[in-house]
Amino acid sequence: MENSIESMRAAGEACPDSSDTGAGTVLDPVSPFVKAEAAERFAHRFQHSYSQAGSFGKTLLEAAAQTLPLGSGAEKIVYEFGANKVAAILAPYSPEHSNKDYSPEVMKRKFYERKLLNLLAPESIPDIHMAGTSPPMLILDRVHRAGSRDEVAVAIERKTRFGRKDPQSELSALGLRIDPTGDNLILDKGGNTVYVDNPMGKLNKQALVEAIDALSDLDKKRALKYLSRLKEHGAEFAADEENENLELAA
Repeated sequence: MENSIESMRAAGEACPDSSDTGAGTVLDPVSPFVKAEAAERFAHRFQHSYSQAGSFGKTLLEAAAQTLPLGSGAEKIVYEFGANKVAAILAPYSPEHSNKDYSPEVMKRKFYERKLLNLLAPESIPDIHMAGTSPPMLILDRVHRAGSRDEVAVAIERKTRFGRKDPQSELSALGLRIDPTGDNLILDKGGNTVYVDNPMGKLNKQALVEAIDALSDLDKKRALKYLSRLKEHGAEFAADEENENLELAA
């Protein structure tokens, strides 16, 4: 893994690379209330990410480590990062995720896809502020939970009844899938059901063109910029069988 941080902000500018000058500081970001075996797993994954990080990446990890982990999945550990953001450290421990590609091109695609989805479904998808490679990590808006899993289900059922979209229907319309299990769906303080994991699948060309066309002029311009960056970094799109030759305007 290269010892530099690749950060992509909304303007599409990259941060300068930083060489790895850290001394391998031992950090303990683990809550004493986490079970011993889970704590060991947290610590191992965090230390692995820290050992691979460049100096800028180490600074970000040290800031994240000042708080207790908010959660953990097969691919990542999530920490509070300031008052209104989270740092999702992509530190896989399960075999099916151990060989994942976190190259700069992949992380740039993650960044621009998230920026685009947040424009198209702002109530369902948290915004992203940075994507890095050293270590692989995402800085996202934090969603403050305001309801239980049961209340999430009730909110989605109510939205469906009144013809409002929920994350699953919004992303499905764009050709993507979600994993609705666990805490991937959260009810926020505004009463929105928010999907906090990474969507799966490929964006559908026709659905994407139609969704972007429905945006305001300003948001449409931003969406086309993100779409152009996605294409530049090798994103693949799904096409309807009847529209395989549809070109994305960008």
